[in-house]
Amino acid sequence: MAATKTPPFLPIALLTLAKTFAPETKDRAVKMTKEIEAAMERDIQTLPWMGEGTRRQALAKLNKIGKPLDRGEWGMTPPTSGGEVDVVHLRVVVSVHLAN
Repeated sequence: MAATKTPPFLPIALLTLAKTFAPETKDRAVKMTKEIEAAMERDIQTLPWMGEGTRRQALAKLNKIGKPLDRGEWGMTPPTSGGEVDVVHLRVVVSVHLAN
């Protein structure tokens, strides 16, 4: 296996990521996500056209958000992940490849 050389832009990219994804940013995102989930739950519980069986299933799926997937339910093999940082466009690219 060939040795990899650290790209010269990596220190700048890491600083940019640390600033962009600071703990305060995560806290705001988590709060917003919880508010959205609560609104979805209220909607599911009050939709007049939704039957009780469907309502129970929808609430069960909603309650799985943020929890690990049961591999038996997912029906896929564990993924392998990779990623890269694109400083020119200020984005993080994450690729996921499923093993066969």
